[in-house]
Amino acid sequence: MDEIVKSPQHITTMIQSDLLKRENILWAGQPESTLLNNKDFFFIPFTVVWTGIAMFSLLSALVKHNQLSLFTFCFVSPLVLMVLLGLYAVFGRFIYKSWKKRNTYYIVTNQRILVLSMVPSRSLQAVFINQLTTIKQSLNSRGIGSIMFGNSSIGDKMYGNTGMEVFDVLGQVQWVPAFYDIKDANTVYQLISNLQNESTG
Repeated sequence: MDEIVKSPQHITTMIQSDLLKRENILWAGQPESTLLNNKDFFFIPFTVVWTGIAMFSLLSALVKHNQLSLFTFCFVSPLVLMVLLGLYAVFGRFIYKSWKKRNTYYIVTNQRILVLSMVPSRSLQAVFINQLTTIKQSLNSRGIGSIMFGNSSIGDKMYGNTGMEVFDVLGQVQWVPAFYDIKDANTVYQLISNLQNESTG
């Protein structure tokens, strides 16, 4: 199959050394800059309440235990951690998510689906199109949507594309390759479906 779109040159250059023999890029792009998604209808109220309670508890503890002691330190330290986690969930995760989106690249080739991330270091997720068992698509009214390649784990369903992925420091969550918040998602979805049909035909 010939290339259906001209791949942005900088993405082509970045991924060139990772391509297999006779592998050609058919589409390449990046996530849109939008930061909110359906999960935020839950996350925003929850994290605002969490942070408010944590800050109130911390201030109350500081007022009550106005003398520095080991007991005060042991009692207040968890509250400080709760406040910091809450502030990240309310504000910081959007900064991280924006940074990650600017440094994430999606590629469809005649053989594979590729997700290249440069945050916090270079990593590449790849899945062969002829091995795809499940493709899920979600769209909004403007045609911007996400495509999931496989069945998501519970952690992925809850935290994927929220900025909360940063807490998976031990790598315990099985993150399914996905194209998040891309333009003309249905066109890309149809391209991948056609490639999948050709590979099994």
